[in-house]
Amino acid sequence: MTKTKTYPTILDSIRLLIIMLALFGFSYAIIQFIDNLYNTDFINTPYAEIFMIILSEGFIIFYATKKSKLLYKDIFSFKKISPVVLISIAIFSTGMNIILSEFDNIIQSICSNCNHGHNTLESGFTNQNMFIAAIIIPVIIAPILEELIFRGIILNGYLKNYSKLTSIIISSLFFSLMHFEIGQSFQAFWSSLFFAWIYIKTNSLFSNIFAHFLSNSLHRILTYIFNINITGFNLNTDLVVHQPLCFDLLGIFLILLGSLLFVKLFGKNNNPNFNQI
Repeated sequence: MTKTKTYPTILDSIRLLIIMLALFGFSYAIIQFIDNLYNTDFINTPYAEIFMIILSEGFIIFYATKKSKLLYKDIFSFKKISPVVLISIAIFSTGMNIILSEFDNIIQSICSNCNHGHNTLESGFTNQNMFIAAIIIPVIIAPILEELIFRGIILNGYLKNYSKLTSIIISSLFFSLMHFEIGQSFQAFWSSLFFAWIYIKTNSLFSNIFAHFLSNSLHRILTYIFNINITGFNLNTDLVVHQPLCFDLLGIFLILLGSLLFVKLFGKNNNPNFNQI
């Protein structure tokens, strides 16, 4: 007798992502219609993007939760994580972000027609809209909603249907495809592998959201809080330039240090005391 697979399967998740994209396009059409009707320019504000993200991704979370017949507490798994685990995640995430940024520089130098995304940050918080576009959407909204969808729902379902390796790779592939631009997709894929691994090890979305937050905020933290501009990383320029060698070496060191900490935490004991304070 064939065992019934848990929702979502790979095919189910493809349908989910198609629905999400369709809803995003539909919400965009709604805003454009209202703008044309009332002669406004709401579509060019970050509030429009928030509306489109919440409508599309929020509906997917609601719909998939009902389809999977899971309780919200099963998806919103925010178990407490010990400080040493969070520190390890922060160290590894920082190093990974630095190295993936340099790989993006290499990709952009090869693909001259590609948009260079991570070196063209906003020039500053000139108004409320700039703050929302630079911080609220990519640093707060995106990590929470994307982790709920790709780890809390999709990866969670995959782990009950497929091997861990298959679940991690396929969910990460879908995560990267949703970023569309080649450089961002490359970074998203490798970051997602780490996010998926962390989710499996900790069984807590809090650790994923924390890692995702760091991934999306490091260059903004350097720019807006410490006023540090690093060539090839967060310096506002239209040119493709590489990062300083010492910065890349720092990234490699942090990855190795984070890896050693993970080995110590998870190597012999896959269930450390995450509630330790």
